[in-house]
Amino acid sequence: MGDHGVVREVAGTSSDSRAELDAFTGLRRGELIGLQWQNVDFEDLVIHVCRSLVMMVSGTPKTEASAKDVPLDAAVAESLLKLKLAGPYNRETDWVFASVTMKGKQPLCPETLWRRYGKPAVKAAGIQKRVGFHTFRHTYTTLLTQNNEDVKVVQELLRHANNRITLDLYAQAAYRSGRRRANSWIVCFARARHWPKWTKLDYEGNCRLSASACKEWRGRRDSNPRPLP
Repeated sequence: MGDHGVVREVAGTSSDSRAELDAFTGLRRGELIGLQWQNVDFEDLVIHVCRSLVMMVSGTPKTEASAKDVPLDAAVAESLLKLKLAGPYNRETDWVFASVTMKGKQPLCPETLWRRYGKPAVKAAGIQKRVGFHTFRHTYTTLLTQNNEDVKVVQELLRHANNRITLDLYAQAAYRSGRRRANSWIVCFARARHWPKWTKLDYEGNCRLSASACKEWRGRRDSNPRPLP
């Protein structure tokens, strides 16, 4: 399953808007944990990133660019509003991910947050690969690049300090896309030529070759192929 599949499956099976909030905003882990209800603008559909919690210590966002507003999807906003109204900690200064154990005075720690909301959503989606908070941000990035969004737009949405980081992500996405296309062509060719079954290339760009393919032949020196160093 590709990166985009993680978000698609979670969105299709998760009934918890908090998991969707992580998947559809590209927020960093510390920014997500540091959200208070006053930071969620339900009228203008934006999230005001004002703080980031690292090791449960509140601080400023990673960079000046990180403190910019993040667009909020209307459907996710509606689910969040219902969650807020139904929860015990719904004052403006309360944490979105408030800890019941701490009576709402602190947000959940990252491990508890993932175990309570992220992991169940991933499990319900039937995803076997290992994922975490940053997987959703990475997936958010992948979806934007695959949709051919303008580099400047992606930079603004991900809140990168400079476009070099964004351009690097585009280059990585282009490389992966090109490799998938090349591998798809090779697989079709292999089937047409009836290549051995041990030649397997998947759409993610991984390959498995037979043991003999991992040996080299030194003409006039070796009577048998020797293993590669």
